[in-house]
Amino acid sequence: MPLSFKPITLESRSEILEFLQNDHFSIADISFGNLYIWKHAREISYTTYTGTLLIQTRYAGRDPYFFFPIGANMKEKLEALSALESHARENGYALRFERIEAHNLPLLKQVFPTISIEPTPDHFDYVYSVEELLHLSGRKFHKKKNHLNNFLQRYEWELEPITQANAKELVKVARIWLDSNPAKSDDLELEYLGICAALESFELLGLQGVLVRAREKITLGSDNIDPALLDSSALPIIAFSFGEAINEQMAVIHIEKAAPNIIGAYQIINQQLLARCFASLRYANREEDLGIPGLRQAKRGYNPVFMVEKFRAVL
Repeated sequence: MPLSFKPITLESRSEILEFLQNDHFSIADISFGNLYIWKHAREISYTTYTGTLLIQTRYAGRDPYFFFPIGANMKEKLEALSALESHARENGYALRFERIEAHNLPLLKQVFPTISIEPTPDHFDYVYSVEELLHLSGRKFHKKKNHLNNFLQRYEWELEPITQANAKELVKVARIWLDSNPAKSDDLELEYLGICAALESFELLGLQGVLVRAREKITLGSDNIDPALLDSSALPIIAFSFGEAINEQMAVIHIEKAAPNIIGAYQIINQQLLARCFASLRYANREEDLGIPGLRQAKRGYNPVFMVEKFRAVL
């Protein structure tokens, strides 16, 4: 039976979740939120085959790659791997898999003994203890805790859940931050499109998130206070973040954005998202660093408890 792939849409969610919930995975890449957010950056499509879910990704002008078959039955995964080999051969390109978790490698080698496999460290996911990030205790979190305390002392702030009611305001704020970013790039533009799509259908996607509003505390008696500030009750958005639970132990944090000029903004949104949405879970997967030095430094600074290793395989 030839494989026929169809695009990821909002209506795909229930069908895809049924497969994801019947398999064990820790990578952020195949969570539905991730697939939906990044479908604007590349062609992401899927099909089902003998009880498995097959996901295909294709960048413009390049041959596609696949994720490891998703499902509950080992025999059906073996059949799906063989079907993917036939599909690639019939379409004239090498069979390539990306983001394979280590526990799937033995089955892959069983089907394709000569397949070439290599780790892809730039795509390893950073996984953190929710408990540790909530409290930031100990010397290893000393710098982060200082930033958080600085924010709490300096700013008055409010927390809101992300809803359809504040989604349009968030879109505007995200646009302003993107346009003012000196490192603005095509990838960040595509991420922005994904953020807009996620916010537009936030509740239907099953996402959970919060935003923080804040401004500097006003010291009464100062000669330099603008009287309008004393009367204003509206606080501007200075950070927002959202993610989703992928199993009973782990959440994936898809997006975290904050005003770059406010010390502690990232620390407060990081903490409050976990406290309000994922406090009952053990782990937070904060995705990969893509080999970007600044991003790698930031993710390592939060002291991951382990990395989810991923591999590339080409037949």
